[in-house]
Amino acid sequence: MKVKNKNCSSIKTKEKIRNAFVESLKEDGSLANISVTKLVKKADISRSTFYTHYESIYDIAKELQDETLELIAINDSDINTIDDLDKYIHKVIKNLKENEELYKTILKTREPLLFVEKLSNIIIKRLKELNVFRNSKNETLEINFFTLGCVNLFVKYFMGKLDCTLDDVEIFIKNMVKRFID
Repeated sequence: MKVKNKNCSSIKTKEKIRNAFVESLKEDGSLANISVTKLVKKADISRSTFYTHYESIYDIAKELQDETLELIAINDSDINTIDDLDKYIHKVIKNLKENEELYKTILKTREPLLFVEKLSNIIIKRLKELNVFRNSKNETLEINFFTLGCVNLFVKYFMGKLDCTLDDVEIFIKNMVKRFID
């Protein structure tokens, strides 16, 4: 985004903007319904302060999505075994837990499709890099089936349509990976 300087004041301001954004998203249910005027009032900042950090409301949503996608896309060359993959899955779930309220809010709106597509593509790429499915005859089908299933579980969880915890989702995904690999 716009501000490159990560001083304490800048970090606090961005946090205020992001919190106001999430709160507004909860209230309004769609990015299209959030105005900069309403957001700056809620964040108790000026319009110029907002525009110092972001160009638009959509930039905030993109930044939040990119942070999540960046975590998942980390290129760990240390993932060579099923235990390494378990640790990677745990790291991703831990991030989801830490930002649970944010994801619940975003995924209850109508805008998550682009995010879901980006997330799916990153996981698919990652699984291919890790050679998780050991070049089976149906590797592409297996990777897509597994990835889209995992992403769907996350979306349904954050939309409040699954009666389980993120820990349950993590255990289930790890068990499914082991089934695919064995």
